Amino acid sequence: MRREFNRVYPEGNLAPHVVGFVLADSTGGAGVEQQFEKILVGTPGREILAVDALDNPVLDSSQSIAARPGANIQLTIDATIQRMLERAMAEAVDRHKPNNVAGIVIRPSTGEIVAMASWPDFDARDLTKLDPAALRNNVLSFVYEPGSTMKPLVAGAAVHEGLATWSEQIFCENGRYTWRNGRNARTLTDHSVKTGGHQMLSLTMIIALSDNIGMAKLGLRLGPDRLYQWINSFGFGSRPGICLPGEDAGIVLPKARWTLRDSCISIPMGHEIAVTPLQMALAHAAIANGGTWLPPRLVKRLWRPEPDSGGDASWSYRGWSSRVACSPPRTRPASRSHDPHHDRGHRQEGRPRRLHLRRQDRHHEKLVNGHYSDQHHIGSFVCWAPAEPGVQPELLCLVAIDDPRENGHYGSETAAPVVQKVLQASLEYLGVPKHLELIKDKDAGEVAVAETPSHRKRP
Repeated sequence: MRREFNRVYPEGNLAPHVVGFVLADSTGGAGVEQQFEKILVGTPGREILAVDALDNPVLDSSQSIAARPGANIQLTIDATIQRMLERAMAEAVDRHKPNNVAGIVIRPSTGEIVAMASWPDFDARDLTKLDPAALRNNVLSFVYEPGSTMKPLVAGAAVHEGLATWSEQIFCENGRYTWRNGRNARTLTDHSVKTGGHQMLSLTMIIALSDNIGMAKLGLRLGPDRLYQWINSFGFGSRPGICLPGEDAGIVLPKARWTLRDSCISIPMGHEIAVTPLQMALAHAAIANGGTWLPPRLVKRLWRPEPDSGGDASWSYRGWSSRVACSPPRTRPASRSHDPHHDRGHRQEGRPRRLHLRRQDRHHEKLVNGHYSDQHHIGSFVCWAPAEPGVQPELLCLVAIDDPRENGHYGSETAAPVVQKVLQASLEYLGVPKHLELIKDKDAGEVAVAETPSHRKRP
């Protein structure tokens, strides 16, 4: 006869990549269970008895050491919002038939991870059906070129350095531009060239219309050294420091390989760099948080019962420290560049009708065997809400969908509906109040009425 212990999962198959599972030998196999194995397992007790010649215990010679229970961990995950995210992602999987999906919800003001989901997933209650590929947490280890979600970050860097202003008009070359520097030359063709291209655009509209030529000109102004520093300030090229296994650092080339012709033109468009969904979400959270990059926070509290005292021993889990990515006064216009009312160059299916939010969406071709393929795409969408001036954003959500095969491949078609559902339902669940706001579209000359969250203090 052998005594075995089984882990019980009261929330069922919720957040399996975060929680992890326990193997038959009682060791952690993934997620928090694996990362905090040493403090969760506890210490077995021990008792030594002396016996006489008849094998009767001699009580006055016994030694007893009491067992010490393992620690308890309270996560920042909100079970309700986690279910919302997983449900919305499952609907996207059914509709678009992708290879992988990653989704994350962050509270920008604290760096707390409110929800984190990855697909394919697994059921920790039944590991007999486990597919090893499903163990990968795509939020931490899916590495992809970010595309246009990089543009607000680079634009904010250029403004911070005093190399541009948000209202400055930049000539976008009617969709085709050749950069020359001595014998070095490179020709860019923007997606807008099919319709005649863009001419003079403000920096805000360059981001809203996702104009690659306008962004390339900003990258050339920054130059390799400053652009490299900003990319590092936003956390790219290094692991953010979340307390989960399998975290990837993404891909940022060594500084010595950065050039005007390649890096300064490609990176502002989201090429020549690869990121994880967690890295990109934290970078945009820094903008939402007024310029301060905060490390991801998944553990809210650690404590262990102390049988001797009858109380608890608590301690904190320390990750990376915060840092200023860019100054608050200059990040506010960057947040305005996410305004959906500026997104006249993008599809609008993903716009939440009742939320005033900031967003950036992207679809781009994947690298397959060293070449971009027009048959394989990645759709991503990131935004936060509420986003009214002077209001602290409550939540930020990012979703990335790898290689959707059916019903569209644009970020606004694939990832945006997931973000919309999650943010709307989450803010209603959190009780964020709304008020009516008149919004005037200056370009179209139209006035619409939208319900938007109003300011409130977090209890």
